[in-house]
Amino acid sequence: MYDVDNDGFPEIIINQSGLEQIGYNEFDRYDFSLVYKPTSVVSADYDYNINLPTEYKLYQNYPNPFNPTTTIKFSIPAVIASADGIDAKQSHNTTLKVYDILGREITVLVNEYLSPGNYEVEFNAEHLSSGVYYYRLTNGTFSQTRKMNLLK
Repeated sequence: MYDVDNDGFPEIIINQSGLEQIGYNEFDRYDFSLVYKPTSVVSADYDYNINLPTEYKLYQNYPNPFNPTTTIKFSIPAVIASADGIDAKQSHNTTLKVYDILGREITVLVNEYLSPGNYEVEFNAEHLSSGVYYYRLTNGTFSQTRKMNLLK
């Protein structure tokens, strides 16, 4: 498997009897691997237990309270249900920002397009004073904020 077109999804390239085929691995549906001889496919093994998230989620940081570092976990879903019930892939820039109690931006932990999956980011607050801080995950129309406590 190799990501031929750099879209974040590996393609499977099979060379059978001089015929080159490219098949896309749809990670939001299933993961599969092929076992083959040089002249024919022997078997295809599907793994339906791949654990890609189906919804956006921002988890409570851990530990909380913390000093001086904490881990923030979040999930970007593979497929979002649209208004007409048809699954539609979303591609938006993801940001994870930290704010002080007055709403001033302290730092940007994430600011990039992310593939569907589960992520964790470490926040180091050694330069900050004790107090309440907020972190916000934003992706397209999704936005969620949580509170964390820094105790020194």
